[in-house]
Amino acid sequence: MFLRRFTDFVLQNRVQGMATAFVSAFVPIIGSISILIAGLVTLRKGAFEGLLVLIAATVPYIITYFASPPAPEQALLAEGILGVIIVSNVLTWMFAIVLRRFSNWNITIEIAALLGVLVIVLVHLFNPDIQNWWASQLSVYFAKTTDVVNKLKATTDAAQSAPSEAQIQAVNTAKRFATGFVAVSVLFNALLQLLIARWWQAAIYNPGGLRKELYQIRLSHITGFAFVIALVLAFLGIDVALDMMPILCMAFFVAGLSLLHSIVSKQKIAWLWLILIYMGIIWLFPLSIVIIAFIALVDTGFDFRKRFLL
Repeated sequence: MFLRRFTDFVLQNRVQGMATAFVSAFVPIIGSISILIAGLVTLRKGAFEGLLVLIAATVPYIITYFASPPAPEQALLAEGILGVIIVSNVLTWMFAIVLRRFSNWNITIEIAALLGVLVIVLVHLFNPDIQNWWASQLSVYFAKTTDVVNKLKATTDAAQSAPSEAQIQAVNTAKRFATGFVAVSVLFNALLQLLIARWWQAAIYNPGGLRKELYQIRLSHITGFAFVIALVLAFLGIDVALDMMPILCMAFFVAGLSLLHSIVSKQKIAWLWLILIYMGIIWLFPLSIVIIAFIALVDTGFDFRKRFLL
């Protein structure tokens, strides 16, 4: 079995693990496997061994950036992408340490959400004008998009180049959640990388173990209480609370999916129920995220698994 042989190779000693992660990071299609190796090594061998592989998996991106610097007009975007990669990799390593220590996805997700909330608070604390900054950035983006569309249509009418009422409204809405969306994107990417690394570990050393772990995600009463407070503050229009909503909703959405999977798994035609659930999520998106997050919020108090799965 290739996966088993490859796993044994990267775990045999640190040099082989670091070298494999370093080389694979340069390959565009399979480059993401480098951070998965770091996650696996962290889960199996601990923080320090994982840190060494993390460095080997991240340095190639920095080398590539400085070896072929982007054009001035693309520098900001390239720096942002590089920053996201580095932060996501570091967070994957950190969350792997937590998961190795506690073997509990509840704690891992709660720490990820807490970290995201703290970042949001700090951003608003040190840059109270962050929403206006996002408004300017989004306005520029919409202007460029409109310009490209107009060129494709071969239109030069100035009225068509001006921002529409819908665009202005979209900018004013998006700016209130933009920092939260960026934060949740980075956190989600890190957790997804950790999930794949955990699957890799379970496939080799504990078949079926990951499914049991994912079926038991239920956030704590404290996290639920914090979510309720944030919801109230967001309803009152508090900017920092609005920016927290993407992070908290995603955390409870994951917990809600876990609950639905654990309940459906007891049914005779579980596969059909899952298809219907995911079709509903896609059909009602993004409202479905809120609905499932609210189900998970209620579950923090009522514990539906205990009530319906015994």
